[in-house]
Amino acid sequence: MKKLLAPLLFLALALAQEGPVLSGELTYAVGLRYSDLRISQNQAGFSLKLKAETETAALVAELEGGPAGLGLGEAYARLYLGPVDLTAGRIVVSTGRTDLFSPLDAFNPKNLARPLAEPEDQKLPLEGLSLVYYPEDTDAELELLYAPVFVPSTPPAGDWAQPFSLPPGVVKVETARPDPKLENGVFGLRASTSLALLDGLDLGATLLYTYTPFPGLKALLDANNPSQPCLDPNAGPCVAVLGYDRLALLGGDLALAFQVPGVEGGFVARAEAAYGRTADTGGTDPFVQDSYLEGVLELEHTFPDGPTVLLLYQTRYAAASGFTAHHLALTARHEASEDLTLEGAWVHNLTDGSGALLPRLRYQLAGGVSAALRLAVFYGGANTEFGAWRELGELGAELRYAF
Repeated sequence: MKKLLAPLLFLALALAQEGPVLSGELTYAVGLRYSDLRISQNQAGFSLKLKAETETAALVAELEGGPAGLGLGEAYARLYLGPVDLTAGRIVVSTGRTDLFSPLDAFNPKNLARPLAEPEDQKLPLEGLSLVYYPEDTDAELELLYAPVFVPSTPPAGDWAQPFSLPPGVVKVETARPDPKLENGVFGLRASTSLALLDGLDLGATLLYTYTPFPGLKALLDANNPSQPCLDPNAGPCVAVLGYDRLALLGGDLALAFQVPGVEGGFVARAEAAYGRTADTGGTDPFVQDSYLEGVLELEHTFPDGPTVLLLYQTRYAAASGFTAHHLALTARHEASEDLTLEGAWVHNLTDGSGALLPRLRYQLAGGVSAALRLAVFYGGANTEFGAWRELGELGAELRYAF
């Protein structure tokens, strides 16, 4: 990847003759848990983004700083080669269409260490290649994706972490990642098109050959003789080996814009369906994560001079465990004035009765300076999806300066 990226960077710099544009933002966020009045978040961050672009090339480099340290965000070179766009570097792409839950958007890993982070901030750049082909005289595109090294997603951490169930005899846990080889890379293919149906119909199909985002149990070995299996996992001592399973993710998506007679304001219906196939299609192998089906339906409506409201339903099915999730979500966004924006989200797990309420207020203080207040409330039983976070509900504030 680095051998290919270097000449592309130099070529993009040579072609991008116009002066570069520098932008960025400074943020400071604080959170207070209302259950014990504990500071749950107190951190500052910044980002600087440099962009140079002409009709034939573009170069983007982003530097990010925060509690985890200093590092690169997106950083890529892009060449516009007639009907083809070629991008190489640290890229972020979208292979799904729906909000909150998007089963097809699985090329980039996600940082879920703090689940309350903005969804757009959770997606992590991945070193890879993107080649987009735009056929002439059509409203369609075909995108090829490749990342030579698989990067797993980051699960909720600290107080947010969900317990991973292991036998009581386990005294050590090891996690293995796929070796950085050509055949172990992440491959993707996405095709999309638009049709003149009603107020517009967008269709997409995606195939990703990737890995499960989080590790699963691969083996239980004798801690005293790791070449042998652990005979009694309950007594041990055992070494639990975790790993990632190959995942072939295939699915389609659509978005249809339409009007309803007698109702002011437009509607958009979106749908996304995916089949995730692992080596265990029947759910019988305890050392391979199960294959699954996942679907999302959502309806968005914008009220004249009012909020934009989105209603979403998501479900997931696996052969071994049946329907493991049914989620209902409602979001709303209303620009009350030029400076004030009201937002909110409600997510409810129909299976276990738990849920989350996430209202938020944003106010533009001055040019480039904004403030936000947010509240997070979780409910449900102690062993439910959101109920496990009941004591982590918080009141938060953020100050942001963008330039």
